[in-house]
Amino acid sequence: MKNIVKRGNIFWFRMRCPKKYLEVFGKPFITCSLRTDSRIKAEAEATQIKYKTLQDLEVCLRRETDPGDHNTFKETIGLARDSNIMPVTARDLSEGPLEELVSRVGSLLSSDPSATSALFAAQLGGFNIPDTTMTELANKMRMLQSDKLEAKNDRQIRTWHNRYLRAANVLAEAIGTAKPIKDLTQEDVGKFRAHWKNRVKNRQCTTAYANKHFGYIRTMIDAFYSDLEIETYRNPFADVRLEGLSTWEHNQKPNRKLEFSPEWIKKNIIAEGPLKGTNSEARDILIIAAETGCRHTEIYDLPASAINLSAPIPHFFVRVEDEGEDRREIKTKVSHRAVPLVGAALDAFRRHPSGFPRYRGKGNYSATINSYLRENDLLPSDAHCASCLRHSYETRMRRAGISNEERAFMMGHSQKSVRGREFYGDATSLQIRHIYAEMVAFPTSYWSPRPKQELKDLVNSILQDEGFVGEY
Repeated sequence: MKNIVKRGNIFWFRMRCPKKYLEVFGKPFITCSLRTDSRIKAEAEATQIKYKTLQDLEVCLRRETDPGDHNTFKETIGLARDSNIMPVTARDLSEGPLEELVSRVGSLLSSDPSATSALFAAQLGGFNIPDTTMTELANKMRMLQSDKLEAKNDRQIRTWHNRYLRAANVLAEAIGTAKPIKDLTQEDVGKFRAHWKNRVKNRQCTTAYANKHFGYIRTMIDAFYSDLEIETYRNPFADVRLEGLSTWEHNQKPNRKLEFSPEWIKKNIIAEGPLKGTNSEARDILIIAAETGCRHTEIYDLPASAINLSAPIPHFFVRVEDEGEDRREIKTKVSHRAVPLVGAALDAFRRHPSGFPRYRGKGNYSATINSYLRENDLLPSDAHCASCLRHSYETRMRRAGISNEERAFMMGHSQKSVRGREFYGDATSLQIRHIYAEMVAFPTSYWSPRPKQELKDLVNSILQDEGFVGEY
């Protein structure tokens, strides 16, 4: 076998040093005793020594040319782990027990008396943490947290990614430079905090919005060290936030969502006439939103597989789609639900049985429909927007006598939040939700909902057949 020579009774490893490593190794040949007179043992040992030596030289070369490089750090970590060395920085080693430092030095001097190997440096804390800036890290978040993107569509990924880019840019602006993450100080944290405190004070954003950005920075720093396989580190943004609300937020009137009146909805949406100037997909998404109370994204992101018009009760599913081109996440776990279709909403889906490809996975629907409504002077006020339909739908259900809990099922709201305690029991059946939807649906030119009392009696009949006592 190559790389084995015998000196007396002992085999030695001998290999010409590759040219690329000559500068860091300094000798033409790499030699060391294999400490055995058995050729079989020598060949096995030589294979391991060759691998570890080349790995060590590669790390040495990288440390010479680019000590702050991400790959250099990862290779140094790998070298340490392969040699059963617990990775530790020089700072942590110096601040740790003296016995640990003495033990490491003693073992290294016996195995590497010249103290030139990368392994020697690794053993003594020679881990140069990469000079990655927060902006550079923000651009890597898709890779570092790819598991969180599996069910997101392109629009959702952009929205998710932009929050980190925005937070990183604001940090650089606040501290005046794109500083490496490892060099961030408490002074930098203070500048970032002061930046957001000033923005809140000047009513440029809310305290809640500001605190989200502390969370984004905190998440990125955790992801940075996790990727480097560093388990013990200090996150300077840990537990940092703006406490309490500003004076203007305290004094602000409760922000009740605006709604559209039933007459406005009938005249401007169900009648269709005022919407004829926009495209059919945009128009029918708005009709469905008005007659189901769903979020716009829950409608226009629907894949064809989530729409079931041939069932005894036509409906569509709001759910996570984690496979294929039409994958998407939904807002919360409690948003999962089957949404019954009646009247104008059912007609709209019959015109688009495969969904709304023009807007699916994109982020331009709200801008399109709100621009149309404003340009045609259809909105009751400048503060109204298309998403107000969701709040209008809940009010219509409330006025129809539908209970708070049943409305939560219809809207995809948290039952725990509604009740103020844990939720037990089954969700309301699709059959009953279908009746509730009919109770608040607007008549169309060729369909009218049954009288409300008849529908209430039908709900009572279904519940009694299931063994429940009492009346709706």
